[in-house]
Amino acid sequence: MATAIGIFAAAMVLAPQSVHAATPPLLAIRQDATPAEELLTRMSESRERAASAVPTEVVTIRLQAWTLHTEDDGIATSTVVAPESYELTRTAGGAYRTVVTAAQPVDRNGDPIDSDEAPEPGGVIWEENWGPGEYQFFFPDALPENAEDIREYLMAATGSTEPLSAVEAIQATNDLLFEQKLNPRQEAALLSYFAELADLHTSGSVNDRLGRDGIAFVAHDPNQPDYDSYLIVSPESGRILATEVVYHGTERTDIDSPSVVNYYAWE
Repeated sequence: MATAIGIFAAAMVLAPQSVHAATPPLLAIRQDATPAEELLTRMSESRERAASAVPTEVVTIRLQAWTLHTEDDGIATSTVVAPESYELTRTAGGAYRTVVTAAQPVDRNGDPIDSDEAPEPGGVIWEENWGPGEYQFFFPDALPENAEDIREYLMAATGSTEPLSAVEAIQATNDLLFEQKLNPRQEAALLSYFAELADLHTSGSVNDRLGRDGIAFVAHDPNQPDYDSYLIVSPESGRILATEVVYHGTERTDIDSPSVVNYYAWE
């Protein structure tokens, strides 16, 4: 399945090339010195007060995504910034359906463009259906509603024997949101978990790819110092809005520095 699974890791080991690929414009982040723990705790409390969603037989998840396209040898091939729209449908019985359609391509400044190299907006790029029991979920069990249970849950789901770093937790959350639509109590618990991560820091206020107000939190992996991972959360509702990865190193020649490597924005 061509989802977010593994995209972050793959993007960081690509061999540098000589041709620069098209990437989305960087988000304009307005710096904020408020500690991440304080902001995330406040957002968790806000989310906790939201009305709980009523469980349904069929859950539909929608998001817009963009990933730097590469060939097997690591050469970046993106010439236009053409986001994709995902619609993921999961039934209580375990059936799972993915439909990916093309969104309007934009240039480096975020302005819509017409391009013969990008799929027609609204056209289906690919789709796949799995019957009950056919799809192997990375997160088969529902996310806990208690913050103290989140750490062990994510460790078990990712196969880690150690608590996740903030970068790993953002990636795990990204993958989780491809499979589950969280209710307010689950999302509040997840934000409380993030509030306790010492390696997650406030970056600042921002408008995400869908134009929504958010607070961006940034994480750095010492083992991959050329990449920043961002978690974007609504300051009012406490909803997790998006994740992004940005390259800011000096080794790659296939993209500018800094450049967006991928982003995922949930509707």
